[in-house]
Amino acid sequence: MTGPNRNEQAVAETMLNVISKKYIMLPLYLLDHSGLAMRTVSFHDPWDSAQVGWIYVSKEDALKAFGAAEMTPKIREMIKKALRDEVEIYDAYLRGECYGYELYEKGELKES
Repeated sequence: MTGPNRNEQAVAETMLNVISKKYIMLPLYLLDHSGLAMRTVSFHDPWDSAQVGWIYVSKEDALKAFGAAEMTPKIREMIKKALRDEVEIYDAYLRGECYGYELYEKGELKES
């Protein structure tokens, strides 16, 4: 997207415009420096981070998931929040911040 060839950038922008008619997408950025971190906004670190892909959902699937008949600005923001939340969970996994619990009652495992 930021290469020196204007034609490549124009093609990329055209492709994104076409894809965005059927999908809601957010960019994925990875920071790789003494560990990994991921989010949907830039880390502003040109040495150890870059955009590595996209997280996306079809508008059709998203409308079904949210029980909506049409795409409104409010629904679009709810969908984007859900995508950001998914990336946040994956980021926690990448950074080793995954925890579990076991609940015992009278020595018997009840919940985990």
